[in-house]
Amino acid sequence: MNIVIVNEETNELLEDGVEGEIWIASSASNALGYLSHPFLTQEVFQSRLKGRFSHERFIRTGDRGIIKGDERFLYVTGRCSDIIKHGNMVETHAHYLETAAFESCVRFLRGGCIAAFDVHGDTTAIVAEMQKSGEENEGMFRGICEGIRGFVMKEEGIHVGVVALVKSGSIPKTTSGKIQRWLAKERLLSGKTEVLMEMKFSKEEDEEFKKSFLKNLMIDKRESKKVVLYSNL
Repeated sequence: MNIVIVNEETNELLEDGVEGEIWIASSASNALGYLSHPFLTQEVFQSRLKGRFSHERFIRTGDRGIIKGDERFLYVTGRCSDIIKHGNMVETHAHYLETAAFESCVRFLRGGCIAAFDVHGDTTAIVAEMQKSGEENEGMFRGICEGIRGFVMKEEGIHVGVVALVKSGSIPKTTSGKIQRWLAKERLLSGKTEVLMEMKFSKEEDEEFKKSFLKNLMIDKRESKKVVLYSNL
């Protein structure tokens, strides 16, 4: 089976070690296409690599992946539709941000019930479900929102412009339990989601956070060196 990694925007073949869309060479065992959708069928089931004079056609899986190593193992990293793009050609997977958001406050947030997506193409938003708790108050909500924004910046280096906390059961999912990020985005923007707290953060605030974090990191390193020196005396 011929599997290649392709730039999904240009249809150009990518080198091993570079992430892109997974394409699989068409064969007799594959479906022929979508019923009554000839243009979509041609795009998905009959794609061709740019700049190649081969008649070989490929199926676009819609999955992101990377081929690595001498044995050229394939690693699936996520869905193309869930990629969040930032300035300067920076891309990240939504589930990376969702994991970091949950780890910022595992005591109060529901695991697997957080959605990350872009808003208006230039702002990253995170919507997180709260666990049912009697400790709910505005100060706590504010602290959780700030914690999510800060921890995502620390772990992933991504600026989060909007953090919204919602009630348990608010994040839409498929029947198999997958997060419907597009629907979570639609509901947030249309006001159909009951929001407990929503905070917006500017990039300037993130720059201040970075400076403060690096300053504290340098202090921690100096203190650690002192401890080592004292222990060797």
